[in-house]
Amino acid sequence: MILEANGRDRGSDVRNVHGGLLKGLVRCRHCDKPMTHSFTTKAGKKTYRYYVCHVAQSSGYHACPSKAVPAEQLESFVVDRIQALGRDRELVNQIIDRARGNDRDLSEDLKQRRTTLERELRWLASDERRAGAAGDADRLADLAERTRQVAEQITEIDAELIEAERTTLRRDQVDAAAAEFRPLWDQLNTRERTELLNAVIQSVEFDGKAGEVTLVFHPELARLAQDTKP
Repeated sequence: MILEANGRDRGSDVRNVHGGLLKGLVRCRHCDKPMTHSFTTKAGKKTYRYYVCHVAQSSGYHACPSKAVPAEQLESFVVDRIQALGRDRELVNQIIDRARGNDRDLSEDLKQRRTTLERELRWLASDERRAGAAGDADRLADLAERTRQVAEQITEIDAELIEAERTTLRRDQVDAAAAEFRPLWDQLNTRERTELLNAVIQSVEFDGKAGEVTLVFHPELARLAQDTKP
């Protein structure tokens, strides 16, 4: 396997509902395209997870030499590498700083959205008073429905803020990971696992033709890059 660092942007984060720990991170190095997390099902149950190149998925497997890679195999390799790197104290501190920075950005975005929705609620209340004075029943009904929707969105944001605060990556968590990674890893939920991986890795490049996987660290972690053989 080959590990290196460069400056390619990873792209925006995406919601992960199917357990793909590297979803949004994996790229086909040959095609320079994202690799999508997918799975096969049988009797309504997932039987096989994999990451497939966008080119192979859209144009056929003949169009890409990388095609696809088993998800569990790729994820295990990445987690093993992070476990080894987690013994570096400087890296641990950088992981915490980056994860906390991501959490602050998320919380700030949620708070800004909440402020915008609260402003809309005040506008809706004012408009409802005007519609009531004018006896416009249809307008009142529309405003009431919109008010309900906005209130629900605020409630959802409040729940997200609480969850973000509850699951913020703590120093003691990373310290424990450095000493005893696997037991801690087994206790983390999918969101916490992906948060930890995203704090360290910028992208995971797969080259099926060469049989190589490249971990691309965030620029500030580039000093940790080193070449290893399969």
